[in-house]
Amino acid sequence: MELTLRRGDGSIIATNRGWDTGTAAETAALAGAAGLTGAFPLASGGGDCALLVSLEPGAYTAPVTSLDGGSGIALVEAYELDQAGTPRLRNLSTRARVGPGAQVAIPGLVISGANARTLLVRAVGPGLTAFKVGGVLAKPSLVVLQGLSPVAANVGWETSADPAALTTAMARAGAFALTPGQSDAALLVTLPAGGYTIQVTGADGGSGVVLVEVYDVSG
Repeated sequence: MELTLRRGDGSIIATNRGWDTGTAAETAALAGAAGLTGAFPLASGGGDCALLVSLEPGAYTAPVTSLDGGSGIALVEAYELDQAGTPRLRNLSTRARVGPGAQVAIPGLVISGANARTLLVRAVGPGLTAFKVGGVLAKPSLVVLQGLSPVAANVGWETSADPAALTTAMARAGAFALTPGQSDAALLVTLPAGGYTIQVTGADGGSGVVLVEVYDVSG
């Protein structure tokens, strides 16, 4: 497996093909960072990848690829270590293929601090066709859960209680607009500190590619 961190223009910042393949100091720093964030430890020699980087404000991608041509499930995580100052993660997104049964996209997020955060959460399928993505998930179903308890859900962003508020939040977050009449899902939800998961399936039992996005629109 290979993890590559890229800037928005596609240029490579760093790559990794095994979290413990660097120097002893680099490996110790990664293990220490994982301990600080509460991330579960990675086994030595297991082939899992990790990077510890400082980033300027901007957009980045972290594609994960197979080195041996194989396929399988990978968990991609991003943790913010800096606690001082105002910079923070504003948007995380992942592209995944969803199918029937256990083929569910399940991103997770953890909110810390004393104040609740208001999030814009989207599952975009049909909207990806404008970006020349084929085989999209025709009708995404989006559910936010805390543990096993659903907190909020949506199938079709225009069926929400306040589509205008969603449109305003999208514009403020810098998210591309969703087309009226298409079946992309979106919701606004205010969440206190805690751990959450986002589950995306095909509302009609279908399969395809979906972009799952989380924007912090708390201000």
